[in-house]
Amino acid sequence: MRILGNPLRMKILEELLRGSRCVTKIAEKLGVSQPAVTQHIRALERLNLVVGERKGNRIHYAINQSGLEELKKFLSQLISNLEPRKEQCEDMEKCGCEE
Repeated sequence: MRILGNPLRMKILEELLRGSRCVTKIAEKLGVSQPAVTQHIRALERLNLVVGERKGNRIHYAINQSGLEELKKFLSQLISNLEPRKEQCEDMEKCGCEE
């Protein structure tokens, strides 16, 4: 989850939600260096959230819809498992839960 916690990676994902882009265009739009964008795209590829396709001498990156669906499913399960724990407590004062 730390990989998604990086603000630049989130901005890259937001940019790719608008359509496929090459590293040069992403870097220009976000005002960061091309090597920085490349590094973050590699991390997003490892999470299966981004895929690249060669077009001429450039690689255009896009959101991997199946990877995004996997992440959505995971987060949905995580959220459903985080139901308020205080409902499970019989005695709020003993367990230290807040109301």
